[in-house]
Amino acid sequence: MKKALVIIIIFFVFCGLVLTLLDVFEIWSITGMVREAIETHPRIEHYLHAAEDRAESEEEITLLQSQLERAREEKEEIGRINRSMEDLLDRYQERIDELETSLEESWEEIEDREERIRQIARIYSQMKPDEAATVLTELDDDLVIELVLRWEDRFAARVLAEMDSQRSARLTRILSE
Repeated sequence: MKKALVIIIIFFVFCGLVLTLLDVFEIWSITGMVREAIETHPRIEHYLHAAEDRAESEEEITLLQSQLERAREEKEEIGRINRSMEDLLDRYQERIDELETSLEESWEEIEDREERIRQIARIYSQMKPDEAATVLTELDDDLVIELVLRWEDRFAARVLAEMDSQRSARLTRILSE
């Protein structure tokens, strides 16, 4: 029995060698026959297409997963940018509020000053021109000009005529600019 088994094994080994040699020298191709049988058999062809479809689907899934991951990263980046922009807008709004408050205070100061200058102008306009000119010699040019601009032309002319001619000329030059 051992001899028969050895003979059978030798027979199969010999057949395998012969088939391999025939395939190597392309005399008779077992792989081609197997490939042809697989490709033409309807059930096997169905499984081959299913395997190809699955491979394509897996590639698509991998691509979609990477795109989804990129989209998540971009969403996080957009969120960071939005938070940064909101912080920046909050800081700008605070600065705008500060500037508006400062501007309101400045306008109030300007209005108060204007009211005081109008009142002073009314007081001087009730004086005699020579008395007003005497007092104005002690005031700076900017304040005198603001007062002159608020007086009636006739009173302003009489006060300027009562002043020192050099100062009167200087004030007239400033008024003309």
